[in-house]
Amino acid sequence: MHLALALTLALGLAGPASAADAAAVLELAQAKAVASDAARFPTGLPAQPVTLPDDWSRRLPGYAGSVWYRFEFDPPAGTLASDTLQAVQIERACSNVEVFFNGQRVFLDGSMAEPVTRHCHEPQLVTLPAALWLAQGNLLDVRVAGQAGQRVTERRRGAGLAPLRVGPASVLAPAHQLQRFVNVTAGQMLAVLLAALGTFMVVLGRVNRSEIYISYFGWLALGWALLSARLWIAWLPWPTRPAEVLIATGIGALTGLAVLFLLSYAGLATRRFVPALLLQCAAVPASLWLLGPTQLQRGADVWIALFAIEIGLAAGYYLMRVRSDQPRDFWPMSAILGAALLLLVLETASRIGGFGPASIQWLHWGLPVLFLAVGVRLLQVFARALKTAETGRKTLEARVHEVTAEIERNFAQVAELRVEQVTEKERKRIAGDLHDDLGAKLLTIVHTSESERISSLAREALEEMRLSVRG
Repeated sequence: MHLALALTLALGLAGPASAADAAAVLELAQAKAVASDAARFPTGLPAQPVTLPDDWSRRLPGYAGSVWYRFEFDPPAGTLASDTLQAVQIERACSNVEVFFNGQRVFLDGSMAEPVTRHCHEPQLVTLPAALWLAQGNLLDVRVAGQAGQRVTERRRGAGLAPLRVGPASVLAPAHQLQRFVNVTAGQMLAVLLAALGTFMVVLGRVNRSEIYISYFGWLALGWALLSARLWIAWLPWPTRPAEVLIATGIGALTGLAVLFLLSYAGLATRRFVPALLLQCAAVPASLWLLGPTQLQRGADVWIALFAIEIGLAAGYYLMRVRSDQPRDFWPMSAILGAALLLLVLETASRIGGFGPASIQWLHWGLPVLFLAVGVRLLQVFARALKTAETGRKTLEARVHEVTAEIERNFAQVAELRVEQVTEKERKRIAGDLHDDLGAKLLTIVHTSESERISSLAREALEEMRLSVRG
């Protein structure tokens, strides 16, 4: 049984009748395939039997265009007698799909010619009208448009078709919704959060220009959110090759930002690395374009390996520095970088495995989660720095108040001492004036007065003045 379907049944997401209805689900893994761009299944061309999943990079290396798949089957028992809505679940059809049931088109979403609508990550659930069902020999024709893995930068975006399931829509819908949430919706939600976090970090970095690693991380988060826009935008107004080169160039730019973030966060001056990383970003599209349309995947694999080495070296240098300089950050960041390494291993395994029916887009949701974790960690560090700065500011204010009070006390003492000094000086001046002026006159009266009584009074006054001046 299909993995997502089994999980929904185990969780009870398909309702109480799911276990019984699951027996009515047909898995279609055998088909007749014809490579053709015809508007209908080309009955006049020889058909090749294929077993799904059909990976064009293996069966049709280098092919670009459309492939028709024809499935012939009888309806499950009780289907025609039941009023239950039937559907076909297409877990993966890359890049776009068109469905015909017994000669009638029942599904088409987007363009089937270049530029082809890109639905590689999005599963499809197509209802099959009850009026079109036959008692036996029902024909389900599926047209897939895309390009083989050699013509794209990531093999999982190479064209192919996974096994189909036909059965009650009520049974298939929960598994379809679960897979869509894992592969598309979760990535979209995380991209929105990452865009908000990145915007905040860029603004914060502009305010705190000395902490340049905050700006690098903000642009890294915004860049990943922008790269995740392909989860919303299925159709681009240019062919596959330029779109694939643009995606690879974006990954190169994100790698440069990641390297700059790790090195600057470790305290290393990063200006000297910027020209080399900009040159690398320019070399990515130039080299991929020169390789030609059938060598995109090979060239992209070389660049991805180089990007992984660069990030690994930057992460190693960061951990080496942070272990001695900032031990509080070592273990949290080690856990985050270790999880990123595990994600890269899983992503590499998925890339090697190529087209498959249950290929989880690990980086679509795993890497944004790690970005959010790093963002939370940076905010914690920034909040701790703000708290430390606020504590220092309060301590400084208290010290300033203490010093100000001490200065005021000293000033009051100095002012008081100054008053005493002035007073003492004035007293000495007055005493000198009394001694020199009044004393001399009294002494003159003592020696020149003819009256003994006046001389005696003058002598007494002179003695009292001398006692006052001495005091």
